[in-house]
Amino acid sequence: MELYDCTKINSKSFNLYYYTSLATFGGRLFAFILLKYMKWPKMLLCYYIAGFVFLVIVLFSMHASGHQITDIKDVSLMALIFPAFGFFFAPETPILNSSILSRTVKGKQALVMTILVVVFAVASSIAARGIGYMMQHLGGIEGFKFAIIIPLIILIVLILPYSKLLHKGKIE
Repeated sequence: MELYDCTKINSKSFNLYYYTSLATFGGRLFAFILLKYMKWPKMLLCYYIAGFVFLVIVLFSMHASGHQITDIKDVSLMALIFPAFGFFFAPETPILNSSILSRTVKGKQALVMTILVVVFAVASSIAARGIGYMMQHLGGIEGFKFAIIIPLIILIVLILPYSKLLHKGKIE
């Protein structure tokens, strides 16, 4: 079994990582601006729908090439655009956390935040494991389609009922 030598970091893949981080930052910044004009449930719903359309276009435009990728020029344009999906999902965690905390009694906010952090960490670990399993058994592109699009549809369906549930009262 060959281990990856992390001392040989490809500068092009490193730049692609920064592109993903910038997309995430841009998504949160744009969401902050939109929140001045829209309520958070409708803003998140718009983000989710736009992200869904973006992902469908990118994921269904990508095809396995069958050749080994050795340089950035071997990667398809759609694969390079793909990390921009972070733009659409970046505001989710801060907005959902703040929506829950704003409905929580001040004395219980630390406890609720601790529970949220643990739940999000466990959910992220399970999701990463699920994506890995699907990619192994269905292939990279097909596995990612199922692992991302199905949960996104669930989020689109549940965001408005979730916001109505929060308006019923404070968390005691």
